[in-house]
Amino acid sequence: MKSNEATRLLSVLFLSIAAAWGASVPIHAAEEQEKSADVAPLHDPREVMDVSPYGDVPVAVRKDALLLKAYDGHRMLGPTEHRGRLLQELVRQAMLIAARDELGLITRDQTLGELSLEAEADESTKAELPGGSIQIVSSIPGDFGEMDALSITVFREDTEGPQVLWEQKVPTPQYRWKMVEHFSERLEQLARNDLVTVLREAGYEGTGSEWVKNAPVPEDVQQAAMDWNMTPQFFAIRSLHRLIREEGESAERLAALAESYARLGTLTAHHMSPAHQAFKARALLYSQRLSVIMGRDPIAYETRAYVRALLGRHQPALDDLNRQAEQGFDLSERTKVIEAFCRFDQERLESFAAEPDLRPLVRYLQFLAVEPYKSEAAIEPVATALLEEQPDCFAARDLLSQRGSLGVRRSAAAGGPRVFADSLYERLQKQTDLPPAVDELVNQGAASQPQGLGAEWDPQELQIRRDLIAALRQAGSLDRDPSEFSWAVLDQLIEETGVVQATRMMYFLRYALGVPREQLIGTVRLLSPLLDDHRHGPAVLSYARSSEENTRQIPRYLASLNRSDLEVTMEPIATHLHPLHPPAWQGIIQPALDHLDLVYRDLVYQIERGEGWGGKGATWMLAEISPHAPAQAVGQIRFRWEFAEIRDRADEYETEFGQYPEVLQALGERYREAEDWEAAERVLSQLVELQPSKQAYEALASVYQQQGQHDKWLETMEAFLETPESGLSHARVRANIAEHYLEQGEPEKALPYAEEAAGTWAAWAMTSAIRAHEALGNFAEAEVWVRRRAERYDNLSLTWYAWCRRMGTGDLRAAAAHAQEYLSSMTRPLPDQQQMWVAAHYLFKGLPSKSLPEWQELYDRTKSPYHGLHAALVAREQGDVALSDQLLQQIVEIGTRPPVEEVKHATVKLAELFQDAFKQEEPLSLDQEAVDELIRGAPAGEPTNLSYFVGKLLWIDDQQQAAKPYLLMSARSPVDKLNRELAGALLRDHGTDFGKLAPQELLQEKK
Repeated sequence: MKSNEATRLLSVLFLSIAAAWGASVPIHAAEEQEKSADVAPLHDPREVMDVSPYGDVPVAVRKDALLLKAYDGHRMLGPTEHRGRLLQELVRQAMLIAARDELGLITRDQTLGELSLEAEADESTKAELPGGSIQIVSSIPGDFGEMDALSITVFREDTEGPQVLWEQKVPTPQYRWKMVEHFSERLEQLARNDLVTVLREAGYEGTGSEWVKNAPVPEDVQQAAMDWNMTPQFFAIRSLHRLIREEGESAERLAALAESYARLGTLTAHHMSPAHQAFKARALLYSQRLSVIMGRDPIAYETRAYVRALLGRHQPALDDLNRQAEQGFDLSERTKVIEAFCRFDQERLESFAAEPDLRPLVRYLQFLAVEPYKSEAAIEPVATALLEEQPDCFAARDLLSQRGSLGVRRSAAAGGPRVFADSLYERLQKQTDLPPAVDELVNQGAASQPQGLGAEWDPQELQIRRDLIAALRQAGSLDRDPSEFSWAVLDQLIEETGVVQATRMMYFLRYALGVPREQLIGTVRLLSPLLDDHRHGPAVLSYARSSEENTRQIPRYLASLNRSDLEVTMEPIATHLHPLHPPAWQGIIQPALDHLDLVYRDLVYQIERGEGWGGKGATWMLAEISPHAPAQAVGQIRFRWEFAEIRDRADEYETEFGQYPEVLQALGERYREAEDWEAAERVLSQLVELQPSKQAYEALASVYQQQGQHDKWLETMEAFLETPESGLSHARVRANIAEHYLEQGEPEKALPYAEEAAGTWAAWAMTSAIRAHEALGNFAEAEVWVRRRAERYDNLSLTWYAWCRRMGTGDLRAAAAHAQEYLSSMTRPLPDQQQMWVAAHYLFKGLPSKSLPEWQELYDRTKSPYHGLHAALVAREQGDVALSDQLLQQIVEIGTRPPVEEVKHATVKLAELFQDAFKQEEPLSLDQEAVDELIRGAPAGEPTNLSYFVGKLLWIDDQQQAAKPYLLMSARSPVDKLNRELAGALLRDHGTDFGKLAPQELLQEKK
């Protein structure tokens, strides 16, 4: 056993080092009374508990167990640059390691779902600890550039009020990108020293495990090292903790433990839970513990490099390998793979895949390199290769279900649940130490699996899985399962995987396939065993709820979320909820962005999504953390091109990263913007050869199009159609070619491309076919696609009737019946787009009195100048001049509250011109020159809208002759806008035949 004297000496050593760093002296309970009365604690425990959803929920207090809640000190602070969740978890996990590995206590972690917040009753005979439970909280106060220290507070949740037991400030490093390693080192030392002292002073007793040499790890743990599924990692970690507790700690066991935690952390990073951060923090701390104990031994270097590499700290991993080389130690073959990965040496990394023993690691590392990307061309081959190696790697399946091509997404989203169920029961059946109740349910689940092809979700299996989750949770209670991990962790892993799969599939069905709500109700009902008791269940249930029900339920769901637990993996939920309840986006995504860490995955995520997501700052950090990553070069090109030093490095980027499509794409875009056609054609031709994707061909084609070389543009686009088809990419290109010919006034050439694209039944493709037939005067054929589009997409249900009214032809009776059926099925409140079409529908029907309240409600809710201008014009048409003037004034005032987007600016400016016209004596006198200049300079699509508004106003004022040119501009526009339909219907109603669609939007001369 470790002696108390050794512990004391280590503690003294650490305090001496801390003093040298300039750290503040820890404040212990006895010392706290000596503090000056005016010195506030680093954290006010009462305030920390008040802002936490778990603060007033008691937990069992026992001498043999530490049960740690997930308190967040950042909640006490104002808005700042994000600090990440990993640093917070490093603090929490250091406390747990102090309890588990230095005192031999049982530990339970709320972040991992182990801590039942319905209070685990202490029915054991073990003595209780006096007072309340011991908790820890941390934060890094200050904005970017002013983060001077990591503040840590340990306190007791006493029934008479929380009491601070210990505090310390750990200085931040000079360079922010070094914080992960900096705090890992210092917190690991705290875990062996000060935090142990704090726990002892709080009443805990115990000793850690013995250190043993050359203690091997079990075969199943060794096999888990190349298994990219979360289940074997769970059992490997559980086995290693048991071995360490019962037989002793060893270098081999510590190394295996750190690496298993790193694998589990990356394999579960796609979950909508912060648990992966806890796994990663443990991996960092255990690898650092091994380094402290083993010093310059190769196992210490290699283990820490492995952990850092998987977690996305590539340069620190390379630093470890460089130190190993400096000590004269050779790298193992596995570590050479890690080195090639951290250097993003694709050719060398792929060469290791020839070795069967190394191939699984190579494929997983290649997957981690592309995981944060948005490009399906980059993701599909890599994730598919990993699944060929290991079909039940659900991190890869999840990625494909979101960012693959349509067919691949369909297969991953629909097939994933079935593969997960098969894999889960098969793997659990191989375990010999399952609790009896769990073992029985595992056998039932395996027997319930249907043979052959079948539905992705099996109702019987889902019910068994729900019972299995409950049984694991019960088996993981403190008195039944003193082991680390507890069975409750496996319960959370299974539950989170199922909910993520349900979320991805519902998003795919609704937004990729356009399945209407009514057809989703049965699927959501089927999934209820997974969703009913889960915190994100209400978000998935919203796919099947009425608008009225969602209006009540979504705010409740948002209020129920723990802000500290939000992850960017919830982006599909935020995207889905935003049109139903706009505050959902900001309420979910902003806190999630605050939790992004200084690791490769999170930084590339920001770079991929642009400057609004923090792309420039992420580029700066990634250049230090992963300098060989092509993504940092992409960030430099996208966000820092205005600096001469970056432009001067363009040739260097092309040479060094020329094998990476994303870098060539970014360079090509910059060259194209600068009209350096030769350079743009050179790098984009390389891109097409390297990655023959739709995006690559379109980028190259755009270079020719901008130079007026239409033949080469068409040749390039046609060349893409000769490549293997992937999802709807060919249909997209055919639709683009059709649009090109239509803009050139050659609809007969456009039609074959548009028709073939429309065969996919995608809404945008059918719109292209409609436009081509209209331009040719084939109105009957155009209506076929209009009808199909309206019948397939419920949000476009009213467009068939609108088309018939604009064209003055078609099956108006059938279109009206279809519209009425849709109107009868609606529930209030409506999403914005649907309500807009309803408001317009009443105008088509000649019922402006019913239209006005719809436009008013829309404007009140959205504050959109577009909706407000509609409401103002309908009010004036109804004779309510006062309301019209009031609405116009409100619209104009929007322009005084920046920022105002370019589209909004044009509508606001038009409202000002309308106001000026009303100030004149009758008849109404618009500033024609200003109106025309505004229309000509408006962004694409807006001339169509603005022309209708001008024509409508003149028409209301009985200036029909002056109104007609503007209404004709809008009615003949090739841009598919609601205002175009309204303009056409108004003209048709008064006997004006406006003919065919124009090839281009009229009056638009914007450069």
